[in-house]
Order: sequence, then structure tokens, then C-alpha cells
Amino acid sequence: MRARLAAALMTDPLVLVLDEPFEGIDRASADVIRAVSRGFTAGGGAVLCTASSASSLEVLCDHIGELADGRLTTFRPVRRHRPAVRSRARRARAGAGVAGKWRHGGCA
Repeated sequence: MRARLAAALMTDPLVLVLDEPFEGIDRASADVIRAVSRGFTAGGGAVLCTASSASSLEVLCDHIGELADGRLTTFRPVRRHRPAVRSRARRARAGAGVAGKWRHGGCA
């Protein structure tokens, strides 16, 4: 995958199309793909990825679209939530002495 990505970048494209970029690769290669993609978009390019699972792309993409029967049925921004985890000291300072549920965010 890295060699094909490098070859694609040699032509100075406006758009990169990546088909299942994280399928069957190791973590180091996934990190390279993320870094190259981020650098490419920072330079004004666009990256279009396909995946059978949106969760594999949510760390890379800023929008997710879904196709059904050849039509775009959903197009939405990726919402990145951080877990609402607080230390005991912070909860005490905030007056959170009552036990309650802490909600952890995730990609929707």
C-alpha cells in the first residue's frame, strides 16, 4: 500500500482515492497512511476513501458518506467526542458529590 500511495503522489494529484486503506495492514503502515493523508489535505488536496466500516475511517476523515444502490444516502461530518472522565478531586471541586452516570462520548 505504501508503494502505491507513493506512486500516486508522484503525479501531483488533486484527489487521492484510497480503497480500504486500513484493511490488512500493520499499525506502522496505518500511521504512515494517516500522516500522508493529513499532509496531502493540509496542502489543499482531497482524499476519498472507501471502507466497509465507517469506524475505520473516522480517525482519518472529517466527513463520512454512505452509498446505497449507487446513490449517496448520507453525508455527515464526523463528530469526535472526548470521554467525560474526571478525577475525584475535580468532581469534588465541582460539587459532584452525588453518584451519577458518567457518559463517555464516541463517534456517532
